[in-house]
Amino acid sequence: MIDLNSTLVVQWAIFIFLIIFLNQFLFKPVLRVIDARREKVEGTHESAETLNERARQHQANYESRINQAKERAEQESAVIREAALNDSREKMDKARGEAMQQVEDLRQRIAAEYEKVREEMTADIKAIARQISGKILERDI
Repeated sequence: MIDLNSTLVVQWAIFIFLIIFLNQFLFKPVLRVIDARREKVEGTHESAETLNERARQHQANYESRINQAKERAEQESAVIREAALNDSREKMDKARGEAMQQVEDLRQRIAAEYEKVREEMTADIKAIARQISGKILERDI
């Protein structure tokens, strides 16, 4: 059988005292620190998730604005290209018109010169024909 003496009671009293003492001065403070740390970590995770969500929203907003800017740039580029093409066409039409006018002016000048030369040659032909006739007939005509 077990012999229950006073040392066992003293050991039980020391054990209970140590449990109470350690619980009060060691375990509770350590558990509070652990709980505070856990809450802080969970809070940090929650704030990190919140920040990640805000970052995703900002990124989506940024990409949307970039796409809108690209679309505007493409539209403006198309407008500028169309304006340049129209300007080029207008200049080509104007240059073509000026060239056609110059060609027509040159045709008229050539026709006038042709008529002038023809009249001069007609007069010269008559004079040359008289000279040739005169030499053939050996007299002045």
